[in-house]
Amino acid sequence: MRVRGVLRNQWWAVFAGATVVTCWTVLRFFIQPTIIDTVGQQVLTYQWLHGFHAGAIIGPTNYIIKMLLVYIPADLLPGSPYVKLIMMTILVNVAAYIVIFLTAAWIMKRFGLPSSRPVWLVMLWIAVVAGSVFWIGFVNSRNIEVAGGMLLLATALRFTLRPVSLTVWLWSLMLSSVLFFADPLQVYMIAVPATVYMAVECWRDRPKARWSAPLAAWLAVVGLGYVFSRALVWLVEQTWKVHFSPAATHLQINALPSQLLQASRQLLELYSGSADLGHIFLYSNPVLFVVFAVTCVWIMLAKPVSRRLFLWAGIIVAVNVAVYVLSGSTGQDTNSRYLIMTLPAVVVVFAAVLGYSRDTLKVSLGSGMAVVCLVGCCLLVYGLIHNYDRGLSINRHYAVVDSFMVTSRYPYAYTSMNTGLPVTYLYDSNVRLLPLGCQPSSRVSLSTLFFDRAYITRVLHTSAREVPVILDQGGAITNVPSVCTQASIISQLGAPKQTVALSDTSRVLIYDTTTLRQRIPLP
Repeated sequence: MRVRGVLRNQWWAVFAGATVVTCWTVLRFFIQPTIIDTVGQQVLTYQWLHGFHAGAIIGPTNYIIKMLLVYIPADLLPGSPYVKLIMMTILVNVAAYIVIFLTAAWIMKRFGLPSSRPVWLVMLWIAVVAGSVFWIGFVNSRNIEVAGGMLLLATALRFTLRPVSLTVWLWSLMLSSVLFFADPLQVYMIAVPATVYMAVECWRDRPKARWSAPLAAWLAVVGLGYVFSRALVWLVEQTWKVHFSPAATHLQINALPSQLLQASRQLLELYSGSADLGHIFLYSNPVLFVVFAVTCVWIMLAKPVSRRLFLWAGIIVAVNVAVYVLSGSTGQDTNSRYLIMTLPAVVVVFAAVLGYSRDTLKVSLGSGMAVVCLVGCCLLVYGLIHNYDRGLSINRHYAVVDSFMVTSRYPYAYTSMNTGLPVTYLYDSNVRLLPLGCQPSSRVSLSTLFFDRAYITRVLHTSAREVPVILDQGGAITNVPSVCTQASIISQLGAPKQTVALSDTSRVLIYDTTTLRQRIPLP
């Protein structure tokens, strides 16, 4: 009886999934090096805390809320920056997972399914494939924003239950404002499909007009939320002197059939679970995905009561895929993570498939998913055991750069952004590095991406006769797709006074300070 009671408690299911997400996060830190995307906002946060506010560039998905509520408190705490980075990432990933879990269970009940237990198994599967669904090793990624988007979808459905109180309406307005500010793409990925769904239901229900008032209230939330989010952007720009780089807005309408096919393949890759756990696991998850999708179509045709839920989910997937295709994102497989806002639809639909299926089919589908989860968990544990010691070597280049700066006693150096920001975060007490970007013309220039202009100015006023330019491994400074080779850098800066080879094969070019200040001016 006690065992049954435990299994009936959803918090045990939440804990199990959160544990898997934590293991995935730690595994990624074991096998992937720290890069600019991992620590860019943390470096800028540190500079803000020390009074540097002359201007920096951050992306349209800006994570300012995380910087204020997570990164600043973490920076003020004692301890290793690397350990704090891991803990921050675990905290945000687990928080996102819990919110998604509980919101999915609520949405299931909203659509009339009495039991939310199918959500438990589906969310455990989502935790097992989190290595591909989420950018799991990056706290600076769309994770808690996904949870916020799912909350906004639930809020839209809440509007259709009964007349909305002023408190609920104001809460919805605050959520939409903050979400659109932190992640502007949520306007297209969440607000648009939610509005389309409510508009379709309003049209279908037009004789009774029960959906007109909820739709009007929701449109007010979306419209005012967008206006307030733009006001927040302006306020942050004026307060911290940052510039939000605009999101790409070009439309790609060529070869739509092939792009849709490519987007479908990338959607399967998103839920494949990542090759980190082996190719068998990688291929079994798309098969499971297709089986559930086909079963979903069969249930929709056989049980009319399920059609409203599947309509809601289908609109979410269709709008997200359309935005993905029309933005030209299908050109790179690594862009599949931009389909992540299909997650609310996938979770709810897969849980609904289990909820609506007859006993035999339900047992078969549930058993198949449970087996995949069990195998995935075993492979994840094996991955942790097999790779636990790799974390000491994957960031070796940064340790080599830090050692060079400490032993050579140069007051500062120029490096690529890919080296400069990770080393600045991991070894800030030892080194001062100025980040260089590579322009399409193969010329290097100082970059203020996640790096405050005032900090660069302070460093440049440091007294020094000679300053090193540290190249990445391979002898270049890279900004994908631009590559500034050692030859092109020497062509721009002139012949160095000295060339030093570091222990990891990277090279250092030593120049007069005056030469570098003249030929790499402050942007």
